[in-house]
Amino acid sequence: MSREPHLPVNTVDVAKGDVHCDLPSGRQLAVRVDGDREQLVLVSPDGHVELQVVMTAEGPVLKLPAARVCLEGADTVALAGKRLELKADEDICMEAGGAIDLKSGGDARVTSESEVHVLGSFIYLN
Repeated sequence: MSREPHLPVNTVDVAKGDVHCDLPSGRQLAVRVDGDREQLVLVSPDGHVELQVVMTAEGPVLKLPAARVCLEGADTVALAGKRLELKADEDICMEAGGAIDLKSGGDARVTSESEVHVLGSFIYLN
């Protein structure tokens, strides 16, 4: 029977409800409890938060404040929710090796403060 490697708990601050564990990579894993706010935090060796899971009444909220986030899947990567928002301070680029299919059960709008370009070998309207 194989055993999982044991990571020692380095610090427990019962008054604050904090548990800290130093990882071999130099990172620190912390469980923080402040009143009814519970969170799991992964901190880099230089002190920056790399991953934060905050427990809320609606469920856990995952935060990745790192410089780059990459989600990869060998097959399908699916995002689903009651509402989906994509926001960028700069550009959004969508590219597919196959078709792109956009469907809406309601209105669909394209709004731009600049020009709108539609390029294709043939463009169908209605």
